[in-house]
Amino acid sequence: SVACGSGEPRAAVPAPELFPQSVASGDPQPDAVILWTRVETGDDGDVEVELELYRDVELRQRAQWDRAPRVLATLDHDHCVKVRAAGLEADTVYYYRFVAEVDGELKASQIGRTRTAPAVDADRPVRFAFVACQDYGGRYYNGYAHLAQQPELDFFVHLGDYIYETAGDAGFQQGSEGREVVFEDTAGVLSVDRTGDGGFEAARSLDNYRQLYRLFRSDAALQRVQD
Repeated sequence: SVACGSGEPRAAVPAPELFPQSVASGDPQPDAVILWTRVETGDDGDVEVELELYRDVELRQRAQWDRAPRVLATLDHDHCVKVRAAGLEADTVYYYRFVAEVDGELKASQIGRTRTAPAVDADRPVRFAFVACQDYGGRYYNGYAHLAQQPELDFFVHLGDYIYETAGDAGFQQGSEGREVVFEDTAGVLSVDRTGDGGFEAARSLDNYRQLYRLFRSDAALQRVQD
């Protein structure tokens, strides 16, 4: 089926706390893009989530797209969802949000901005930004804050080490208040002690790695760049 091309957005209360990792887009093609979010309701139940796609930041002009069904955010996938919006126009900016009904009320994610790739035969300059080796503990993502101010970036790519699996490795990690990595699944942690000074911990279990991604993606500057 195809989404409506016009109409007012549904009345939904902004609820960033329900989407603590905000939204993200990626894998742009001339006619499609992948859109992502994670829902956190405080319980383990499934949550039905709907993607809304618009041509304007005011969310008044509905975009035409080959619509995927509403998707379920399930515990098996840490309540993450990915939707492939296809049938889009090339080299076009779209705005989007996710909406979920919780306790009888429609609640909306942050509004994301995405852009499809140029047509395969297009001939125009493209502005890329790239980063690498980000660490959360004791670090502040001022580089992302700077990137978010750059005009008309076409594509953002992370070259590697999007997360570090270690926490408290004195060789390069320094924690600070409010920026620590403390694993919740302590039974799943790998203890590493190379020098006999107590060592550090490293992620090993699935819960450990999920926690790291949740934590790293909680950074507001990172969210602004990757929406």
